[in-house]
Amino acid sequence: MKKLFFLLALATIGTLTTSYAQNAPAEPTVIVCLGDICPHYKDGKIDNITTTRSEILANTTLSTPPPFFKVVEFSFSMLPKAKDFLGPFKVTGDKLTPEIIKLIQNMDDPQGRIFIENIIVNVNGIAVKATPLALKMALKK
Repeated sequence: MKKLFFLLALATIGTLTTSYAQNAPAEPTVIVCLGDICPHYKDGKIDNITTTRSEILANTTLSTPPPFFKVVEFSFSMLPKAKDFLGPFKVTGDKLTPEIIKLIQNMDDPQGRIFIENIIVNVNGIAVKATPLALKMALKK
């Protein structure tokens, strides 16, 4: 009897976890750009974005394409080529901090990956999580 009850309980739990009837509606997808550096889509997915150090330093403010929404906060991380992971650095506002800019400027070899994640955008008074942004920093595009 205990074995039968256990199997019924497992079957019930399996049914509950695969039911989509009570899932919350999905939040709208918000795309964020680093200045003029915006994600591109390929086959319905965000494609790799290759950029240079000078382009990143010229584009230090996060923004959304129209309709424009205010970026409230985000986290910044960097994985320089053949170096240790740096970050994440929590940033309040929409601009890279002077410390982050200095990190990028002082890289011996300006190559690696940059991750901008946990992006919160104010959409008509509601905090919405935006799509993360991953950049590949190279010597040339």
